[in-house]
Amino acid sequence: ETETCPGSRACNPQTEECTDVRVGRLDVCEECVSDSQCGEDRQESDAHRCVPMFYPTNPETRFPNELAGYCLKVFSPGGCEQPYAIEISDRASLSDPQARSYCGINENLATCPAVRALEQLDPCPPDCPASGLCRDVGGLSETCTYPCESIAECLPNSPPGRPGSSCGPSGAGGDGGSYCGGVMP
Repeated sequence: ETETCPGSRACNPQTEECTDVRVGRLDVCEECVSDSQCGEDRQESDAHRCVPMFYPTNPETRFPNELAGYCLKVFSPGGCEQPYAIEISDRASLSDPQARSYCGINENLATCPAVRALEQLDPCPPDCPASGLCRDVGGLSETCTYPCESIAECLPNSPPGRPGSSCGPSGAGGDGGSYCGGVMP
């Protein structure tokens, strides 16, 4: 991907137009259109790519749309961290046709916007992002969260006791499904 945009702005490789996003400004699980948008700085941008995501997992339906993806870290054994601990395999980024593995999320259950909403402890009235659930999370009532199958899909327990660092049901007779921040059985 060639950087030709003024003001250190990233270029969209699909449209060959400049974006409003500066190179390396987007964080993990933020919506993007090019690899150069991802990463904290120029050196780290090589370790992150703009990856097409699917929810629900369906090779015919990209999420959020056919032109965008989400910034994900390139997979390395032992290099993935919660909540991005699910390996997404054999996928090309939006800027590079070489298939790689990435540190990602469980696309069968969650979307990047839902994961980011829990990271930011967004209250859910009025709505949560796609795949998001409005549940009590730790001591916080009505907070956006998402379904999970294992603790690896949820927020890390840092600082200790952080809301959302468990994967369990509501404990209050809810729908019975497990979600990040639910009560551990």
